[in-house]
Amino acid sequence: MQVTARDGSTSTATIGVRILPLNVCHNVALTPDGLKEVEVCQGNTFDLLLTNKGRFTEVLDLTVEGPEWAFVTPPKVSLAPGESKHAYVFFSPPFNTRPGDYTITFHGSNDKVAVQATLTARVYPVGGLGQQIPNYTTTDYVLDFAVPTSAQFEENASKPLSFTVTNKGIAPLTDVTLYFENDDLRVLNETIEPFTLEPGEQRAVTIEVEPVRSAGVYPTLFRAVAREKFVERAETITVKPRSWTLKKLYQDYYVEGNVSRTVAHLNVTNTGAFQIELSPSLFGTSENYSFDPSPVRLQPGESRDVKLYTNAPTESNATVALVTKGGDYTYYDAVTLQPEPLGATGLFASAATFGALLLAILIAAGVLFYVTRKPRETEAAESAKKRGAKVKKRGRNKRR
Repeated sequence: MQVTARDGSTSTATIGVRILPLNVCHNVALTPDGLKEVEVCQGNTFDLLLTNKGRFTEVLDLTVEGPEWAFVTPPKVSLAPGESKHAYVFFSPPFNTRPGDYTITFHGSNDKVAVQATLTARVYPVGGLGQQIPNYTTTDYVLDFAVPTSAQFEENASKPLSFTVTNKGIAPLTDVTLYFENDDLRVLNETIEPFTLEPGEQRAVTIEVEPVRSAGVYPTLFRAVAREKFVERAETITVKPRSWTLKKLYQDYYVEGNVSRTVAHLNVTNTGAFQIELSPSLFGTSENYSFDPSPVRLQPGESRDVKLYTNAPTESNATVALVTKGGDYTYYDAVTLQPEPLGATGLFASAATFGALLLAILIAAGVLFYVTRKPRETEAAESAKKRGAKVKKRGRNKRR
């Protein structure tokens, strides 16, 4: 690669660039679990280990394909280079499931890397594994699961939900974790670590949850799953329109030191029925930024402009993630910033100066042209007048 720098003089340097294979930069290893057996109306869990062997942090979306009674948690995981985390696939065939082997395909992917594993769940009828009385009716393992009732959300916003799990049996419950309907709710915690509940022990678990659906009322399921026992709770969630709106108006630019900066003018409007206080921030950036004002307090129906000060994009549009805290909610928005137009913070002034100089040169040239041509034009006009006068005199002589 050749790099050229030009100012008063020109200097050129040649540098070598080594392009690494994609699987060196982005590489995730997956260690799957083996065959799992289960009787109908019971549950079991696959334990999968994800390891980032690449050079960049990877954020993977986790999904499963196969029977509808299989679920994955967490739905998203972030892995730093060299880091390992677990993902869990829980399955619980209902009573009318035919005995046999069922394939569950686990996927972890983003736009750079993808891994998958084929998992096999072997389903038996009641008593097929030697348990004539399924353990979900025994007093050894009793799991109590208290969930929020009639939880309310706003679109494009998350809020914490608190759950309580209690071991009311006489034996420990191991690897307890929580699952949600992926089509209804998205868990934003990077991981939900399994835990053990001793007999009589109670634990509260708070999870940051965002609705997947638009405004409306939906039934959904919450699950508390242990290796020995699982419990499902059916509840209704309500998703409402957002209580405030965000609109980008325009951008200004300025220079701070040697850094090109921008001011994004945003407008926020309280469309709800209550006063709100918003505290915005940018997610996933270490750049120097600030909001004015912050926090923003709005009465119902009130609208206000907010300025975002940050570094201007250098070459192409940049989308920044705007995260705003408002009461129990965390709102998520994307704001697109345009790079600085040519000359917006000084180049225009230079261009204007150059233009003025050029204009002055042209004007001067025009003046010189006018001054140098004027005597010649005057001489020509006077000569023409003299010739005309001679012609007139000759005409008069002829008539005489």
